[in-house]
Amino acid sequence: MSLVKCPKCGAKNEKENAIKHGRSYYCAECFEDLEEYKNLITTICEIYRIDTPTIQMLSQIKDYKSKYNFTNSGIKYTLKFYYEILENSVMDNVGLGIVPYFYDKAKNYYKNRFDLEEKAELFVSQEKIKTFKVSNNNKQEFKRHELNIDIDWSEIDEE
Repeated sequence: MSLVKCPKCGAKNEKENAIKHGRSYYCAECFEDLEEYKNLITTICEIYRIDTPTIQMLSQIKDYKSKYNFTNSGIKYTLKFYYEILENSVMDNVGLGIVPYFYDKAKNYYKNRFDLEEKAELFVSQEKIKTFKVSNNNKQEFKRHELNIDIDWSEIDEE
């Protein structure tokens, strides 16, 4: 059993419990954060149609994480919300300046979306089918799906 040091947090872990990436061994939390950071960088490159993020963008990511405690995935989903959901156009040389202004709105949007998806799954699992026979010359059968869903629309923000 040998111990390896995580290059990010400095924690010592058993080699068998650490995750190898390149030449380094990371603890599980730091490796997950590294993967989220890579996903953020990939998203930035796709949205802005660039090969690598600018120094300004990397500096902004660092500032947002330290000043506002934003997460890599939070920044990523904020950018997706602003450019893909709200369909705003991407301007050259602007960096990530919109993130602090739309972070909470994006967070609420995705929270509401996931809540509705959970309710929809619950709705599908509680679906009851009733069959009615209508007497006429053709004697056709109709199926009606009973709706058993209770959505509190007052909780959903309209912004």
